[in-house]
Amino acid sequence: MNTVIKTIVRCCIPLLFSLSFQSYAAEPSIANLTQNQVKWLRKPYVNINNKILLGYDRTAQILFETSPNGQITDAKIIKSSGLDKVDNILLKAIKSAKLSPYQENGVYYPVRAMQPFSILADRTPKILYEPNITVSKRMLQGQERSMTLYATADNNGNINQATIIKSSGVAELDEYVLQEYRQKVKFHPLIINGKPYPIQVTQDFTFSKTQNSVD
Repeated sequence: MNTVIKTIVRCCIPLLFSLSFQSYAAEPSIANLTQNQVKWLRKPYVNINNKILLGYDRTAQILFETSPNGQITDAKIIKSSGLDKVDNILLKAIKSAKLSPYQENGVYYPVRAMQPFSILADRTPKILYEPNITVSKRMLQGQERSMTLYATADNNGNINQATIIKSSGVAELDEYVLQEYRQKVKFHPLIINGKPYPIQVTQDFTFSKTQNSVD
């Protein structure tokens, strides 16, 4: 059976980080840049495995400095994410980045700036019991049929609502698949930031004479 589970909340580790810079007290020889003045030659690239986040969204702030040519010369954690692994990944990303050299009146200046990061834990529901739904070939009425369901589950992962958002075109087939889905599907509880997180999914089904059907 070909099924595709898509969540309303997209994720695959959603990573949000603002490339705006906040003013920070510095020596006269180090420029404080506004958002419009800052341009990256090489942006910070962050790739964090969701397992590292331990089910929590993480935020951090890094103070960094550059040389006059835009090379990162120093970076340190000002606000920790709470996890050393995450902090080290963010530091590495900043140190590997590079700014476009900043100049005023033909003079190039080093830069000091504060970089915030926000990393979101994956909200993708994990299915515990995969729906194994087969239908009668009679219901297909001689052609391949597809349909899409929308469902929500309670804090224990049990389906509490399931509706059809794309019909197969056959009312009998729609009703049969909907009832089977409600009875057979169960998700792992989804805990984000220490609290139950709403489970909402859309799921596609395809049925044909040679796939997921019986005489």
